[in-house]
This record gives sequence, structure tokens and C-alpha cells, in this order.
Amino acid sequence: MVTQEERGEEEQRRGGKCKKQDQTPNNKMIKKDIVEEVARKTGLNKSVVREITDKFLLTLYNALVEGKRVELRGFGVFEVRSVKGRKGRNPKTGETVFIPDRNKVVFKISKVYKKKEETLF
Repeated sequence: MVTQEERGEEEQRRGGKCKKQDQTPNNKMIKKDIVEEVARKTGLNKSVVREITDKFLLTLYNALVEGKRVELRGFGVFEVRSVKGRKGRNPKTGETVFIPDRNKVVFKISKVYKKKEETLF
């Protein structure tokens, strides 16, 4: 018979449910995890760190919406690039459709991290 602990370990290994509800799988980090980590390392209150994180992300989003290039020295660059429209196909019906022009956000990692973690990038 499989114990509940073994079932939880199996689910976590497959990327399913975690043992504790407030934990995320090891291969994934969400905003909540970032807030907790920064709060732990700085000694600041989680609510303050959460507000700062939210304001940072909103500022980043607004800059990208305005078409600005966002450079974070030593980390990387976010920018918006336009992608030309093209012909595509509906996989279900095989019908040819036109995919319109669109913008997409791209991120380029800093050379500092590329050199440091060559196996990762």
C-alpha cells in the first residue's frame, strides 16, 4: 500500500501537487517565492517587498507598452520587437489562414551571466 507521503513525493516529482499548499515545484519560481526570498534576505516586511515588486513589474510593463527598451545593467535587456504577418494553417481543418502582424517582448541575458552560467544559457 502506498502511503500518503510517498504519493505526495511522486506527485511532486512529476510536477503535480506539492506536499504543502504554499510550496511550488522545484523547477518553478512564482512572484510569491521571489517576494518571500527578498523579504528573507533583506529583513523587510513581505507586504513592503510585494508592493515594491508590483510597482517594478508595472513600471516595466508600462515602459514596454510605450515601446521603450528596458536595460537592466548586469542582468539583461527587455525590448519589444514586431513580427511580420504570415500564412499559417489551422491544424484541425487544414485551412490556410493569415496570422496578422504583432509585437512581442524579447529578453536578452547580460554577457555577465552568459559567461558565468554557460551551461544554463
